[in-house]
Amino acid sequence: MKVYTKTGDKGTTALFGGSRVPKHHIRIESYGTVDELNSHLGLIRDQDMNPHYKQILEKIQDRLFTVGAILATAPDKAILKNGKERLNIPKISEADIQLLEDEIDHMESQLEPMTHFVLPGGHTTVSYCHISR
Repeated sequence: MKVYTKTGDKGTTALFGGSRVPKHHIRIESYGTVDELNSHLGLIRDQDMNPHYKQILEKIQDRLFTVGAILATAPDKAILKNGKERLNIPKISEADIQLLEDEIDHMESQLEPMTHFVLPGGHTTVSYCHISR
């Protein structure tokens, strides 16, 4: 896969399935934002931390790739004429959401209640987390 296409796209880009949309389309903005978050989470995962959290971050990153693929596929092109899905994209499940909620609840249970806004900084990993949030 090349980084650029040299096709003279005139301000449009292709979604999976071939549909073309303007580069400022909400889908492009959305999956670009998801990809940026995924990159920041990778930076956090590269820090020295508890292996459990690295594993959770990797699971989250995997699901973010799924979200990006869903966003990059035009809804009218996701299903073939024979009714089969064009791409074998896994779905985001209730279990995926439950994993996030459980991890958030566990982390929050170890923190003092917030009484004021937190100024970002103080440690590289903390700063990366603030960027990612």
